[in-house]
Amino acid sequence: MGVKRVPEFEHSLLSLSNKILADFFVEPLYKPLPIPWPRARAVVLWTGDGLGRDVLQKVLEGDTLAFWKKRIQSSNGGVLPTDSVFPTTTASALATLHFAVPPSVHGALGYTLWDPELLTTINVLSAQDLLGKVLPSTIYKHRKTIYDRSAANHVKSWVISPASHSQSAFSQWVYHGALYCGYNSPSQIPGLVLSARKEEARFIVVYWPGFDRVGHLEGKDSLAAKKNLKMLDQMLQASEEKIGKDAGVRFVLTSDHGLIDLYREQYTIPGIFSRPFVDERRALYTDWNWIAMRRRLTRAGWHEALCVPVSQLWEEGYFGRVPADSRVLFRTLQSVIFPGDHQQLIMPGAEAPVMAAGHGGLTDQERQIFVSWWSISTQ
Repeated sequence: MGVKRVPEFEHSLLSLSNKILADFFVEPLYKPLPIPWPRARAVVLWTGDGLGRDVLQKVLEGDTLAFWKKRIQSSNGGVLPTDSVFPTTTASALATLHFAVPPSVHGALGYTLWDPELLTTINVLSAQDLLGKVLPSTIYKHRKTIYDRSAANHVKSWVISPASHSQSAFSQWVYHGALYCGYNSPSQIPGLVLSARKEEARFIVVYWPGFDRVGHLEGKDSLAAKKNLKMLDQMLQASEEKIGKDAGVRFVLTSDHGLIDLYREQYTIPGIFSRPFVDERRALYTDWNWIAMRRRLTRAGWHEALCVPVSQLWEEGYFGRVPADSRVLFRTLQSVIFPGDHQQLIMPGAEAPVMAAGHGGLTDQERQIFVSWWSISTQ
């Protein structure tokens, strides 16, 4: 795969979730993240969708996230470079974070997947096929989440996430074992964090999807993106102020993946969607033989595109170890196409034909994220 690097699972979302398990005295499933923090009585974990490490660097050079910057640079704060997983999609990354296992185990191998039993494409977030029909996919096989595992040690968990996500198949799958508290406005988040602490929740998870949404449509360096970061900073500060000097509480801010700007020409490949396809514009799995697909790419003039058999990704460990259940392997079809840097595939029926930024592929911008933290001081 050349310079495209396999996710470093021992320094990734996988190891972070296992570190949290270990901190709650739960036996980790994989090696925990080697991070220099003392144990905390309670953890407030924020996941900023789309906040790549390159965004972090720009923030550290400016004042967009002034409160967060001050906290992580304090004596009880810090930041550690980490990796997302592959593919660098929200479904794969969040499932890894909430199940504490790699994509090869939880099976959410992309934003959309081929269901070999239903013989159709399934949107992992909504359980819908391409026509919008909700189907009973086996993708959502019950498995223990980090909330289920922590509950065995009497750790109460709350998830604070958009109210509109509460009934989705994905939310019910990955948040099993936690109390779901939906917010209709970000301004409600600090009050919900306070309520969680009053109810003695020790593990509080806050999901912040806005930056990714704005980044897709207007770009990660757009004015709208900067405004979203400022709002996130305000909610972090307000949440800390709400719970006051609650000693022993650690705030953690991480991400699911980064974003890459998509400003170059877009791929259009005649006939490519005449066979089953899944996932998205930065990493497209197809039911075409990879050699035939490479020929199509060449004829279309897309010489920078990378096309390989999906079996190669499995063999090289991009998803984690090869699963015991062979049906999981069929979810990614035969071949995968990665457009060139800053390029995208034009997807049929997409909400926006052309995105300003995207993710799902193999570049550093999409894969590199971070874990930051600070503890509430009693001073």
